[in-house]
Amino acid sequence: MAGLRAEIAALEAAVAAESITALRGLPDLGTLTRAQAVEVLLRNAERPLGPRDMVTAFGRNGRPDESITNLTSVLGQLARRGKVQRVARGLYVLMSESSG
Repeated sequence: MAGLRAEIAALEAAVAAESITALRGLPDLGTLTRAQAVEVLLRNAERPLGPRDMVTAFGRNGRPDESITNLTSVLGQLARRGKVQRVARGLYVLMSESSG
């Protein structure tokens, strides 16, 4: 059973890495506030993203020292302000300009 869990985790990581790879070519996120950087990531994502996905993308785009804890906090703040929506446990999308 543990082997199956490890295989599932590896497959999930591979799928996440593939979609994060599509986020290359973003502006240098190091020049933005954390909240602005999250919005840029979600605007350019092909699927809902979670904090772990964002840490990976941030590391590839100018914010190598970002933490899951900080991103979780910012995502909560953005959700309360109506900027992002939680669509599943730990997954977020950017609210469209017309709906927010």
